[in-house]
Amino acid sequence: MTRLDPLHKTEHPAHRLNWRTSTHCDDTHECVELAAAHQAVAVRDSTDPAGPVITAAVPHWRTLLNQIKRGDHDLP
Repeated sequence: MTRLDPLHKTEHPAHRLNWRTSTHCDDTHECVELAAAHQAVAVRDSTDPAGPVITAAVPHWRTLLNQIKRGDHDLP
């Protein structure tokens, strides 16, 4: 995964992406937001849209999602 600094221009600046918030987000709106970037998925904190953005290549993102669904990253 790559961390992007939104103050520096990159090949997919965060302010140009179409961000989506999970439908499972509660009333606090403390959620993650996702956006499709060029051959990657971008992730940011919904409470800090100008903050850091993490990107993952699509195959790595799919692997992470499958691991989450299996419970590989659940807390004890």
